[in-house]
Amino acid sequence: LMEQLRTAELQGWTVAEIKEKLMMDDCCIGTHGEEVVHDLNALHLTADEIYYNSPAGLLYQQALEHEAGSAIVSTGALAVKSGKKMGRSPLDKRVVFEEGSADDVWWGKINMKLDLNSFLTNRERAVD
Repeated sequence: LMEQLRTAELQGWTVAEIKEKLMMDDCCIGTHGEEVVHDLNALHLTADEIYYNSPAGLLYQQALEHEAGSAIVSTGALAVKSGKKMGRSPLDKRVVFEEGSADDVWWGKINMKLDLNSFLTNRERAVD
């Protein structure tokens, strides 16, 4: 973290600007809401610490310490390499088949047909 801060300082940021951008509110570190704990327990998950509504500085610090390839870029934004899988899989894309728009979609390997009942079932599962 200190090396990243020195880099930011060399880019013309004052010490005060760096501290402001990476401000950590000690009262919020390691705290969590009862709802988060309840959800965690409902999913039968365990965690040593929960970072709930954490300030940006803490999230920066965690990323820089635990995510290989993370860095603070010249604009002050946090950049993290996500590895091989960098987004959703295009092969997972489904489009609801409707007669009115069927000729407007390029059906095939990427735009796969999904019937309305399957969509409604999936949506219901996602909402629950």
